[in-house]
Amino acid sequence: KIQKFLALRDDQIEKTKWDVHRLRTLTEIRAGNLPVVPPSNVALRGLALEDGEIAHYSMTVDVLDASGTRGSDGVQVTWNQPYVEGSALACALPLEGAKDIGESNLILTSQRLVLKTGTRVAAVKFAREAQIFIYSDGLRLPRTVGQTLLRFRSGSDSTAEIVGELL
Repeated sequence: KIQKFLALRDDQIEKTKWDVHRLRTLTEIRAGNLPVVPPSNVALRGLALEDGEIAHYSMTVDVLDASGTRGSDGVQVTWNQPYVEGSALACALPLEGAKDIGESNLILTSQRLVLKTGTRVAAVKFAREAQIFIYSDGLRLPRTVGQTLLRFRSGSDSTAEIVGELL
């Protein structure tokens, strides 16, 4: 092992291991092999999936409330259109003035984007009218008044690419 040869501790290479894992996942998705979250995963506990719905990816996100985008609109996810590789990497979430609400589990399925906090569940069904915007560091879901921001905790650009490909 390279790690052993270089005498590196696990904590010194942990981020790199996660980055390699995310890049491997992204490569598999682009090759048409979608990941599947096992039903035993803690994030899926208590979540009712619809008939034929498959959970493909889950992660913890920070949930924030923002009044507007401050000119940083992100890249709109267009229903039934492929994600353009790298398109979200130039956009950052409009975090200035955003209020931290807490953390939640974000689950991407074959039919919905699901946000699960404890026993509360909110979902956006993938359809032509769905309003989802992607950034290098998260997602934005417009509401009638204000914006819900979902910040990825990974800090890796490949997370946005994975999410973009799955949406």
